[in-house]
Amino acid sequence: MSAPSSYRPPTEQDRQLVDGVWRERKHGIEPPKQETDMTKAMLAQGRMSPQKVGLDLKMQKAMLLKQMALLDDRCAATHKILGKKTRDRRAHKLLAQAHAHLPRSSLSKQGQRVIEKPAQLPKRPPVRRTTPSITPNPDVLIHKLKRTAKTVNAQKIQNRTRPHKGPCSGVFRKQKVEETVFPTRYERGELPCAIEHGACHNTLSWACPLLQLDYEHYLPIFLDGIRCTDARYKFVARQGFDEMIEEAKGFPDCVLPVVPALIKPIRLALATHDPDIVVAGLNALQKVVLSNYGVGEAMVPFYRQLLQPMNLFYTKRQNIGDQIFYGQRKGTDLGTAVLETLELLEKTGGPNAFVNIKSYVPVYESCMQ
Repeated sequence: MSAPSSYRPPTEQDRQLVDGVWRERKHGIEPPKQETDMTKAMLAQGRMSPQKVGLDLKMQKAMLLKQMALLDDRCAATHKILGKKTRDRRAHKLLAQAHAHLPRSSLSKQGQRVIEKPAQLPKRPPVRRTTPSITPNPDVLIHKLKRTAKTVNAQKIQNRTRPHKGPCSGVFRKQKVEETVFPTRYERGELPCAIEHGACHNTLSWACPLLQLDYEHYLPIFLDGIRCTDARYKFVARQGFDEMIEEAKGFPDCVLPVVPALIKPIRLALATHDPDIVVAGLNALQKVVLSNYGVGEAMVPFYRQLLQPMNLFYTKRQNIGDQIFYGQRKGTDLGTAVLETLELLEKTGGPNAFVNIKSYVPVYESCMQ
């Protein structure tokens, strides 16, 4: 946007003296002084009076004067802004020219004034890219091509003959643990024991001597509670079962009648595939077999329910090379626990134990020979 060179903003004095005449000359707009054709027609028909025509002309003149005054104010403001920008641009240009032609000066060590030229960076010589003039040996190229083709063909053949890798079967994946009735019975106070908290470790306090308890009723309940995952119920169930089996040693009448009722809790514990619960079930089975003479032979008819899960975990061992695995010493290694349980069943199961174990765990080898 550029302002005309002949433009001169009006002053307040001009506006007061001329009262619109200057605007008429400047913009070429003359306010209406006589009637238009429409006005004449309306006057001839008698639809408009001369007084109203004069009033209408005055109103139109006033509106035109206001519009011209607003236009003059905007032109003056624009002229002022453009003039300021022009002055700033000229001053900046002159200052830049002065700085460009002004030489640098410094004082030398002797005190004389020395004029220095502006420092210029040295131009780098153009880099010439040349290709090596060594011609490759054709025998080497042929050997590389043959080796590359051999590798590609071998990969193609391997991809064709490689068997399809299917999804993981998930046989060792943890299964959902079914709820037991042990927590409900413990909360109701139906069990003849309670936790006694000590300074070092917790123990169980019994309401009566253990041999006076009904083993056929309480022993399956405690064995079923080994599947609990809550620390409180897990401690009561496992500790209570261990103390009852330990107290029943030398009393086969307490354990032998309960053997058929102990198979289902042990089977459910092994079917969870949870290492902690599986190891607890195997340890419980070992303690039952070692409790009294004749219990191992009573377990032989139930090998079908017990040995199938053991066959799955028979080869479940840790292969960690030269590292030390403390699970065997702590009794938490599944493969070792299964092997020890099978050996105990063979030793205590009589002459037909090995044949029955071999039919369900084919890779098992006898420990009696």
